[in-house]
Amino acid sequence: MAFLKEKKQIAVLCFLTDVALSVWSYYEVTNYDEFSKTMKTMVASPDLQLQIYQLLLQALTFTLLLFILFHFVIYILFWKDKKYAVKYVRMYTFMAALSCLIMIFSKMYVGIIPFFIYGLSFNQVSKMTKALAEMQTPPLSTKPQLKNK
Repeated sequence: MAFLKEKKQIAVLCFLTDVALSVWSYYEVTNYDEFSKTMKTMVASPDLQLQIYQLLLQALTFTLLLFILFHFVIYILFWKDKKYAVKYVRMYTFMAALSCLIMIFSKMYVGIIPFFIYGLSFNQVSKMTKALAEMQTPPLSTKPQLKNK
């Protein structure tokens, strides 16, 4: 795929996809009507249900912001060609594409576009990693020569 040739493009697309999926997850999880239906069977007090819901919102917001901040740093390091960041992005895009595929099979069709973005990114990062590895390996004919005495 020609449009994902540079690390900058991969980093920006993956970061925007992370943000989009985080926002979607936040709005899916924070539906108070669904939450209250589930909690009515476990907790009778509406005040306690509200407190638990507020705690859920705080924990979810903190976790998603931490996720976005961590990935922002990782994508900057990936852009600067740090070895550990390249490995992380390669494995992350693979696992993210797999997760989006599971979402699609679970009839959550919001995962279709992220699946293609993460899949193409994984493909390109894998190609970049293989090309870099081939450039760094020495040729096979470079054996140490024994000196004759």
